[in-house]
Amino acid sequence: MARLLGADGSETKVAANGKKFSLVELQAYVGGYIQVLDHWVSVLGKRQRVRMIINEEGKLRGLPYNKVATELIGEVLMPGDHIVGTALVLEKGEGI
Repeated sequence: MARLLGADGSETKVAANGKKFSLVELQAYVGGYIQVLDHWVSVLGKRQRVRMIINEEGKLRGLPYNKVATELIGEVLMPGDHIVGTALVLEKGEGI
């Protein structure tokens, strides 16, 4: 199951309505147009692929800082960059 990381620190497990998440589902989870971040990062000392869906216009809309999502994928962000709003982290094998 995918993990929905709220800007308030909440975490909720969610599943696609079908085999894969639809665009409409992804947009509903992040509250607008989506941006896909797909990177290899270090998690607990191991390299792991992380596919994160965020709101493409989140910073323009003034969405709140998401500490958990930023920490998860922070090593691939530009210095000073961060994640805002709700982020959806897909598990291995979950597609879009």
